[in-house]
Amino acid sequence: MTTPFDKQILWVHWKGSQLSHDRIAEFAQHIKQKTPNVTGLMLKTSDGHKWQGSNDSQTEFTINGPSDITRWVDVFGQHGLDIHLWCVLRADDIETEAEIIAQACNVPGVKSMALDVEGGAEYFGGKTAQHAREMITHIRDSIPADFHLALNMDARGSHPEKIHINEWIPYVQSVHPMVYHWHFSDGKTTKPELYIDIAFGRLAQYALPVVPMLQTYSQPSPVPDDQVTTIGTYALVKGAPGISFFRIGRGGLKESHYAAIAKIDPNNLPPNTWARADGKRVFQVTASTLNARNRIGGDVSAKLKRGDHVEVDPASRTEQDGYVWWQHRDGWSAERKLDGSSILMIDISPGILPYDFAAHAVAQPTTPPSASTPPTSQTPADDELVQTKVFRVEQALSVYSRPSADEQFKTGSIIQPGDHLTIKANRWHENDGFIWWQSDLGWFTERSSDGAQIFATDVNPEINRVNPPLPVD
Repeated sequence: MTTPFDKQILWVHWKGSQLSHDRIAEFAQHIKQKTPNVTGLMLKTSDGHKWQGSNDSQTEFTINGPSDITRWVDVFGQHGLDIHLWCVLRADDIETEAEIIAQACNVPGVKSMALDVEGGAEYFGGKTAQHAREMITHIRDSIPADFHLALNMDARGSHPEKIHINEWIPYVQSVHPMVYHWHFSDGKTTKPELYIDIAFGRLAQYALPVVPMLQTYSQPSPVPDDQVTTIGTYALVKGAPGISFFRIGRGGLKESHYAAIAKIDPNNLPPNTWARADGKRVFQVTASTLNARNRIGGDVSAKLKRGDHVEVDPASRTEQDGYVWWQHRDGWSAERKLDGSSILMIDISPGILPYDFAAHAVAQPTTPPSASTPPTSQTPADDELVQTKVFRVEQALSVYSRPSADEQFKTGSIIQPGDHLTIKANRWHENDGFIWWQSDLGWFTERSSDGAQIFATDVNPEINRVNPPLPVD
């Protein structure tokens, strides 16, 4: 799939008050001088339902509407640089927020828009799948069908599930994981490449181009120069069409980072010395525990734990009983459900794309769907390999025969505070403003959909809910 990021390196810009320049033209000249291999800028245009100018004190650079974006497009174009856009989504006022984003996308000359969707409470966290669906369909229906939308998010752990990633995927054309390796490792890693491998492995099932957003900000300390060069080069060798660096301006960017980035040449990459000579693939276990069996569907021969790395026979891949299986030294283990609804381990093979990248796809239309043509749903998983979640009850909870707050469905049973409930990760439902789970006793409410009320604490949030869930009988 061709993208606007092919062989491109982009800087990410936050706001004008973080720059040391007085004019847009000076800023463009600075980029060309310091990083001549950089081809453009990702310009932040809005935050929630407000234009980014409301958060910026530097009037020369503020974005308060389409005319300001046009000014950036024109000036940067004169210096041979492209303008891409990004924005932070909050869904507090969906109609206003979506309209601002659409206005930005419709500015002539803009190359793409990356939707920054994050799970924190101050971002998109606590919003429902319906919020996500309304937001993305409103945006997509308000812009040209061929305009490139990207999803920018944290691909680690349960973060994709928290933003309802399956609602966004059918409407975007690339995914931009935040791979802030120095921050994520608390400044300790010596292997930045692994963070790229994990991001690709997490996102492989969607079969969309992966364009990592990399780190130059100083958290917890300045990123070592050699790691800036290494992770950027490796991402391209791995198969990323392009990369971006967050961010240019004050806030931790070292002067020496410019030279480190200038060493990356997407058109002249070094030999791939990362790929294994023996051809073996490497998987990382993401389930809390994963069985190894003496044969597919056979007896358990060993148990693997989350984070374990497993070297598999590259010729052993087998599709059977609704799962993808691989053979390794301890036996056979399932990688995932064939429909992608349950992921047990991810392919982090160094230097190469995850196996059969396209085969892992959620159904993806050639043309992004409109609100009147909703995306195809996945088939939910329901068997022994679906992971389990544990909830600690915080207050006395009524049990219902159906996931509905209607009094007629109360069974009369009460779950007591302090009780722990173990439940399959696909046995949930969202209805009447609540997230429901089906225990052996019946249905109970975990929390309100907006997260304002918590009735049972998710003890292992790293275990993702299977999405979509089992249908309610």
